[in-house]
Amino acid sequence: MSFFIFKKYVELGQPADFLDDQLELLKKTSHGEISTSPAALCNAAAVLVSGQQEADCVKQYFPSARTMNSPFGFSMPSVSADPELFCNTYDVKDFVLCTGRLETRKNQLMLLRALEHDDITVVFLGGGVSYQPEYVNLCKRYKRKGRTIFLDRLDEAMLASAYNAAKVHCLPSWYELPGLVTIEALAYGCPVVQSCWGTIKEYCGDYLISCEPDDYKSIREAVICGMSKGREENGREHIRHFTWEKSADKVIQTYRFALQNGNNCSEPERSSLSHPADKYSRCNREGGQACRTTKVHRSTGCI
Repeated sequence: MSFFIFKKYVELGQPADFLDDQLELLKKTSHGEISTSPAALCNAAAVLVSGQQEADCVKQYFPSARTMNSPFGFSMPSVSADPELFCNTYDVKDFVLCTGRLETRKNQLMLLRALEHDDITVVFLGGGVSYQPEYVNLCKRYKRKGRTIFLDRLDEAMLASAYNAAKVHCLPSWYELPGLVTIEALAYGCPVVQSCWGTIKEYCGDYLISCEPDDYKSIREAVICGMSKGREENGREHIRHFTWEKSADKVIQTYRFALQNGNNCSEPERSSLSHPADKYSRCNREGGQACRTTKVHRSTGCI
């Protein structure tokens, strides 16, 4: 729904009153139904989740599901690059970096609105992949005071330089489970901003600057806060223990549990809560799915 609101906003010449009114209506929109298989979630020997907040969401809908926390890992930076490499190549400095596909779920249009009247450069690293070309085009049509730069996939050294050069990394998605680019940015010591609708807080802890994805003022405040911070050297150390080796060990343990205990065989009955208050459900009206499964099932969205 937010895409069509922003589409009309841009077509009308970006009148502030129109957008504010529409976003207030968006906040009041009824929650969508989560699209998943009750039988899969309730009968699986285990449902892998990326954090406790996701487990709580699954349990709210499907109390009998056997959730097991299996945090994602990431690869520590293997290269170190001078920030000047990126700055000199693209003639930028003191910029906001946003890494990830340009699409409704990742909510980049709300970031553009947040910084619409600020003379701050925003750099989008889209990776050269798009499932919503209309969304990409709308982002490129969006007018703002500062520069907006759109880049495709970068090589490893240039990506490392971008993370090192950015004043802050912002990912204002409607939800992320957890949001690997935020973890990667923090691993380079970059201050990070991300929506609190997801599990990222369980990874970044106090080094995360949270924002509300349906409130562009909240996003702006978080970004300005992040830009005022220095490099997060302690955050870099904090995030190191989330490795793929530990993640793989947890998955192996879960399969061993499944082999020993078999399927859950619970009745696929939903909770009586038709619209739980947790914020995961709100992302569904943005075209996302809070709970997607794969027998040991992983109940995560596409990251």
